[in-house]
Amino acid sequence: IYVPNIITVYTYEDKEEVAKLMQRYDLEAVPVISTRGTLLGRITIDDVMDVVKELAEDGQRAMAGISEDIEEDDSIWMLARARLPWLLIGMIGGLLGAQFIGFFDDQLLAVPAMAFFIPLIMATGGNVGIQSSTIVVQTLA
Repeated sequence: IYVPNIITVYTYEDKEEVAKLMQRYDLEAVPVISTRGTLLGRITIDDVMDVVKELAEDGQRAMAGISEDIEEDDSIWMLARARLPWLLIGMIGGLLGAQFIGFFDDQLLAVPAMAFFIPLIMATGGNVGIQSSTIVVQTLA
């Protein structure tokens, strides 16, 4: 049986693009052809799942603020070194926030009820940061 419009991929195509193509057309396998049109092999859904897993791990690393490539079996020191720059940036931001709150010490003494809103505002800022980084990671993926 002749099927005129077969979806194929070339050997030079990016694996992420192949995964998106297979997802878009709900394919279980896709033929791989050369630039001359000869059949070289096929890519199955099992092969694509490895790519999807790799992309998910990259997204998780980005959301965790890990700047280096690390593996699951790396030492605790390697993991700490990968996250340290972002943790230091967060600590500096927290110290600057505490310094800023110190400027309003007189107002907090005059109306102590305002102090109850500080954790709420800080938590909201953290949530906005997490949501923003999630959107960026989803856009990159």
